[in-house]
Amino acid sequence: MKTQQHENPCTRVGSTYEDHARSLQARAKKAHTEWLASMKPETRAAMREMNLEAPPEDSTEVGGHSPFTISDIADSSLAKCETDMADIFDKPEDDLADRFGITPKQAAAIIQWHTTEVENATRREKANYLQVIVGGLLSSKNPKLNSAGLAFAANLAALNGLPCQREYARQNHISASAISKVVRAWQKSLDLMPSAHQKSEKACEVYSQVGKNRHWRAQKVKASTATALLEKLRKPTNPSNN
Repeated sequence: MKTQQHENPCTRVGSTYEDHARSLQARAKKAHTEWLASMKPETRAAMREMNLEAPPEDSTEVGGHSPFTISDIADSSLAKCETDMADIFDKPEDDLADRFGITPKQAAAIIQWHTTEVENATRREKANYLQVIVGGLLSSKNPKLNSAGLAFAANLAALNGLPCQREYARQNHISASAISKVVRAWQKSLDLMPSAHQKSEKACEVYSQVGKNRHWRAQKVKASTATALLEKLRKPTNPSNN
């Protein structure tokens, strides 16, 4: 006994939706061809003038996506559901026009002019920084100390393998105030913010004044001490003591 075949192609074993769609499309084209063939010549000419002689197109497309294609409709721009943020927020020229009561065209011209001015000012500032840095390094009597001071001022010391300022001063046999003075000079010339580990300007002034007062050249000798030293120098040396 033979197994009864189902009429619906989609219920057949091994059948797919694409097979079913192709079958329907082939049947539609065949019916359209037979329909045109059954017409009289004058009727067919009228159909041709109305552009109805072409075979039916693929009616199985959903949202512009045919099931015969390999790509997924979810990847198509037609499946995009999120809102474009540019459509929600106003453009800069629109915001400027509303704020100052001018036309969007005038606002766009102002924005273009401002952008150009900012770019030119930025280039001039970079050139000025370069002149200050190169001039400072070339005119320095101690290029090594000056370069290290620049690195500390720009917070680039750690990236260049330098220790802290005090340790750098110890390794190079200079005072900590010497490197600190160079660092502050660079910060002032380049308008750089001081490091969080640096002392304030007031504290630096106090330390500087204390260092000047404690310098041996600034020390005052008492009268009694000076007299004792003079007497010791004037006292003849006894040869028998040698």
